[in-house]
Amino acid sequence: MNELPLPSFLEEESEEEILQRMLDAMGNDLDKSEGTFIWDTMAPLSPELAKTAEWCRQVLQRGFVSTTFGVYLDHKASERGLTRQDAVKATGETKLSGEPGTIIPAGTRVATPADNITPSIEFETTEELSIDTDGEVNIGIQAVNAGRSGNVKPYSISILVTNLDGVTAVQNSTGTSGGFDIESDESLRKRILEDNQKADGAGNISDYVTWAQQIASVGTVLVDSLWDGANTVRLIIFDRNNNPASPEVVQEVQTHIDPTQDGAGLGEAPIGAIVTVVTVDPFVVDVNIPALQPTDNYSLSQVKGNVEEALDQHFNQLDPGAVIRVKGVAAAIIQAEGVLDFGDITLNGSLENITLSRTDSASLGSVSYT
Repeated sequence: MNELPLPSFLEEESEEEILQRMLDAMGNDLDKSEGTFIWDTMAPLSPELAKTAEWCRQVLQRGFVSTTFGVYLDHKASERGLTRQDAVKATGETKLSGEPGTIIPAGTRVATPADNITPSIEFETTEELSIDTDGEVNIGIQAVNAGRSGNVKPYSISILVTNLDGVTAVQNSTGTSGGFDIESDESLRKRILEDNQKADGAGNISDYVTWAQQIASVGTVLVDSLWDGANTVRLIIFDRNNNPASPEVVQEVQTHIDPTQDGAGLGEAPIGAIVTVVTVDPFVVDVNIPALQPTDNYSLSQVKGNVEEALDQHFNQLDPGAVIRVKGVAAAIIQAEGVLDFGDITLNGSLENITLSRTDSASLGSVSYT
């Protein structure tokens, strides 16, 4: 957030400075010493005037996109027809094992185990199913709370929270995904400023970016004009973590912008524009880390977990078309808690940097240790 330059009359003054300035404005032939009528009358005013000046500074700060925050930033966004992107719940699937025929009601809760660092993350089933004759059923789940915390790894959900007879085990063979925190002030501020600077039009590139980002889970948007002939537009969308968007989000954006894909103008796109919405392909990067050494107060297994979390965050922060630098990946590893040293890492078996195309989304694959 930028520092707001203040007019001189709102520059910070202490109560004592304000009182002295008021006393100095009176004639020197008057007794203004402490305890006199004049001093006793003016002294209570100085703290109130100091508060008023501070309130004015706060009001001024809240009036500009570059310096406001929170709900006040939401109001500035609404002036441009923009809204803060809501938090989104992660979704996925888990397997329940037990007695065949056991009904699993919608809303049944399962969870990850808690540890000293991470609290338990709860999910609930999104449909009612029964355990098959083979003693298993795969069922859709959704995080109870919205946010990135709901994106958990495979085999991390193992607790049945709801008391349900006939169920003996819970396990997710795939991770959950699609969970996003509520949009930050800085992200919303950036969108407002970009919207202020864009040229208004009926279907220019910035319009398509704005329309796509009106869907809560959408992050970066790339626009290919005339990609398949006259009047065609292709939108390549990423989620807010710069990962591929889910099929559901792709369809939601398609429906919002051009539901019929025939130029009918039934969505945000103007009449005549045929819009195709796609997402990116994940570019999987396998990392090999030789001779990983933990510090004295960490076990090797703890450090491996910290390293993989740091690598996951590093790849999520890479922009489309970025260069995945070996030195950058190494820096992410050495900054992970508990890492003392390691050897020369490789990315997909090579010591060279990797250049992503504009439609590639970097994704951490396997992490091996030699």
